[in-house]
Amino acid sequence: MFGTTVRLRSDSTLQYVFQGDLLYDSAAGHYQVRGNKVYVLFDKEVRDTGKLYYRFDNMPLRTATYKGAPVQYKLLLYCGHHKLFPAYAATGKKITSARRYSRRRKYLLFGSHYYSRRYYYRRTG
Repeated sequence: MFGTTVRLRSDSTLQYVFQGDLLYDSAAGHYQVRGNKVYVLFDKEVRDTGKLYYRFDNMPLRTATYKGAPVQYKLLLYCGHHKLFPAYAATGKKITSARRYSRRRKYLLFGSHYYSRRYYYRRTG
């Protein structure tokens, strides 16, 4: 099981945690809400000798324009219906469904183990 947790605090800081099986990665940063989009900018990661890859530092810095003002971000999320939807890094298009694996087949005796499922970050609390 893999899970992503995004904690948005009222002082415009956030905590981003990705965990699953034997993986764990976390980052802290700041966010801005403009319209129905959440623009995330991660803080510089603290260097650790046991960590080989710093994926949040390696993310490209992008710039968007909202009402004539530039907004810099590394990760884009969409707000809607009390949910957060991630976006593709290259295009910025909202991801609403993703391909998932299931132990059950699509049909009783045949079919794929893969199916398309709604994909979003659920609101808790």
